[in-house]
Amino acid sequence: MTCPARAVRHSVVRRGIRPYTPRMSSPSETSAAPTQHDIRRYAMQVLYQFDLRGDDDRDAIRDDVCADTGSPALGERAFQLATDAWATYADCDAMTTQLAPDWPAHRQPPLDRALLRLAYHEITTGRTPAKVAISEAVNLAKEFCAERSPSFINGVLDKLVKRIDLPAVKDAAPLTTNTT
Repeated sequence: MTCPARAVRHSVVRRGIRPYTPRMSSPSETSAAPTQHDIRRYAMQVLYQFDLRGDDDRDAIRDDVCADTGSPALGERAFQLATDAWATYADCDAMTTQLAPDWPAHRQPPLDRALLRLAYHEITTGRTPAKVAISEAVNLAKEFCAERSPSFINGVLDKLVKRIDLPAVKDAAPLTTNTT
């Protein structure tokens, strides 16, 4: 008798549909330098932790993210980005409530809130061009959130960009660290 999971996997491959293979959890598992996407992904996770645990536990959260990334420099960059975004979460939540009154912050899933807060910070401070911040938030939502989250996040951030005066984009810090 054939194992049901094996039969499903075989039928999926036979129809030409590739089975899901998860992405590597850490950029240190690859030879490539960490990207802004990696920094944002870990910053989203830190914001999620701040939202659920509160920011009183900052040292433990910092230690966790530095351990998870496998790179203290990447962990610190992600933690700093998340801390900066957390400083403006009340403004972001108020703006989100104005832009999506049926979905105020307390009704949104925590990961959606984290992505909105991160993108809001990047857009309003000029750290990242608005189109890039929106695209990154939508891509992270596709990777980590519910099926309808990417379109919700895209819609809210698009309304945000149309409503505010965008600051000039600042130069971001270099992604690689000097190891010499």
